[in-house]
Amino acid sequence: MPGKKKTAGPTEPSINHFFPWLVLVLCLVGASFQIWVLWFTRTPLGVSGEWVWPRVSQRLGSFLNLLPAVIAAGLLVGYLVWSTRQEQKKPRTLFWLAGLIVLGFGWVVAVQSVTSLGGGLGRGVFVMFYPRTSGYYHQARYEAHNLPRFLSEYEQSISDQSNPENYLHIGTHPPGLTTLHRVLIYECNRNKKLSSTVMKTAPESVRSALQFISQEQARSGRPLTEGESAALWLSVLITQFVSVLTVVPLYMLVSQFGSTSTARILAGLWLLVPAMIIFLPKSDAAFPCLAMFLQLFWVKALEKNSTLWGVLTAILFVFAASLSLAFFTIGIILFLQMMYSFSRNRTGLHPTIGGIVAGVSCVGLLYYFIDVNLFTVWIQNFKNHSVFYDHNSRTYLDWLYVNLLEGSFAVGVPITICGILGAAFLVKKEYREQIWIFSGLLIWAVLWASGKNMGEAARLWIFLMPYALLAAAPVIKSLVTANGTWQRRVIPVALLTVQAIVCLLTAIQIDGFGFTQL
Repeated sequence: MPGKKKTAGPTEPSINHFFPWLVLVLCLVGASFQIWVLWFTRTPLGVSGEWVWPRVSQRLGSFLNLLPAVIAAGLLVGYLVWSTRQEQKKPRTLFWLAGLIVLGFGWVVAVQSVTSLGGGLGRGVFVMFYPRTSGYYHQARYEAHNLPRFLSEYEQSISDQSNPENYLHIGTHPPGLTTLHRVLIYECNRNKKLSSTVMKTAPESVRSALQFISQEQARSGRPLTEGESAALWLSVLITQFVSVLTVVPLYMLVSQFGSTSTARILAGLWLLVPAMIIFLPKSDAAFPCLAMFLQLFWVKALEKNSTLWGVLTAILFVFAASLSLAFFTIGIILFLQMMYSFSRNRTGLHPTIGGIVAGVSCVGLLYYFIDVNLFTVWIQNFKNHSVFYDHNSRTYLDWLYVNLLEGSFAVGVPITICGILGAAFLVKKEYREQIWIFSGLLIWAVLWASGKNMGEAARLWIFLMPYALLAAAPVIKSLVTANGTWQRRVIPVALLTVQAIVCLLTAIQIDGFGFTQL
């Protein structure tokens, strides 16, 4: 924190010679446990009778079926290992991040392509279009022709709490995602060149899925136009790109407090989080990127006691909160960080006041120009969310332990183990970034204990999962700076490989959208 000289952070943890090997053994055991549960048992992935994630119910076939994903994983892991060993000639950050994004996007597409559910890559347009799995594109197409009217009447349209749509899904969300889809539809219908360019990127599986949707919609007299098809596919690409883009704020956050090698490994590990791939292209998988940019901006605001960074954080927060209520959780995390900063160093008031003024001004301008009052919309969203469990019974104690297991599997047990060990490092010694990590873990723990997410925690908690990676920073640092050359070279590679295997085998075995039930 500003104003006080502290230890550089989890960059020089005091460890013994055997610690890296202990980490590796624990990760191997944890990974084996996760794979065993998912592939070789019939343990319900949830609470029977309340909510259970369906398995794909397949067995590993020919290795050739997985070859594209295996190659993509090898390229990604190799790139990360190579970059951490370039001590004398380190690649420029911008170019390195660009390379990571390209390889990460390729990895995501490769895993999706070897998944049979939903037609491989074609599943993306199915997920985006149908209300059962998403609903925002559908709402944009059928209900938001007149966008200003849609926005001005949005609060009223979600006020009926007896309507299942209002407490199950759409009514618990602000109108931001629907607005973005409407803008994409408008632009793709208006700009034929854009539509044509977008459709040229669509593989055969995506074209087949779009054709199926168009033929189905033609029965009701509204087949997809070329522009609507392009907008649907473009929304999938944008969501997947933004999800992969999470590596940028993650890298920048860790590099502020730790070594470049640690930052690179942690950024790469985000691409190996199973939940991110399982739930793409739902918007939930894109939220971690916004959450980490908010965290990055706020770190800069408090470290510099900067009003400007506070204003930028607030503007981004209003945008993010117009997409999902999840970002109010991030807002609470940032508030705790400000309180800590002020209590220790009397800093944080300037960015906080500037942020409040900017945030209120943004909401006021939206109300003035397009007649949508986000404050009252958010209140109605929270009211709708609060009645969910009145219609869907849940057993609190069962979900308390199930969510621990589900969250660990969603992140990947190897990363979970590193996060737990890393948090122990942070407890032992006061580090400069301690508050940034612990505030996120604390609010995550409160969310877990509150029982607010009894069902679908693997998806609903994605926006918090980067905090598990941040907590793992001390452990990753200990692995890449181990005393023995053999340890430094082998153990990080082994950890990345094990996590990649866990990610792949989890992603192709879990049905995140209920395709197996159709």
